[in-house]
Amino acid sequence: MSAGDPLRAWQAKLARIAATGLGDALGRALAAVALDAEAEAKLLATSRLRVRTGALRRSIRATVRGTTLALHAGEQGGAPLKYAGLQLLDLETVIRPKRGQYLAQPVGPALTGAGVARHRSPRQVPGLHFVRSKAGKALLVDNKGSVWYVLHRSVKIKGKRVLNDAIETARRALPLSLADEIKVELLGRPS
Repeated sequence: MSAGDPLRAWQAKLARIAATGLGDALGRALAAVALDAEAEAKLLATSRLRVRTGALRRSIRATVRGTTLALHAGEQGGAPLKYAGLQLLDLETVIRPKRGQYLAQPVGPALTGAGVARHRSPRQVPGLHFVRSKAGKALLVDNKGSVWYVLHRSVKIKGKRVLNDAIETARRALPLSLADEIKVELLGRPS
């Protein structure tokens, strides 16, 4: 997934600047803005998402190719993180179970201290049985009555705009960074 589209309008302008011989200044400005955009995206991911393992945040990368700056996320060690697009972009989706009637949301004893599920599936936990709460919620509980899973027919997930907002911040910062680098290119570094 990529959030480089908002900067497409700048690409033609940047290509013209690169052709004028100020390509080095442009390259430095893009590299600086790319690093800032990556840092901003990671900060937004930390503040807007409930970080449990950090895999999604670590997968965020900024790239510069020619005059194109883009933010990418969703691969960790070559393996895709399926939820990256839902969490980092401005997407909203409804998730439904592929098999069975319910999605199982781990709670209480089904979670580690970091909030990560202890088991891949409720079927791996012996002794759980289905009950309905007084409010009508579907639950999986153990023999002591402790709730391990809340069952849902579907779950709506709204994206957190992490990459979109970081790339917008980069788009606003680019002219100032580029102006600074052009001054350095034309006037030299201050002593």
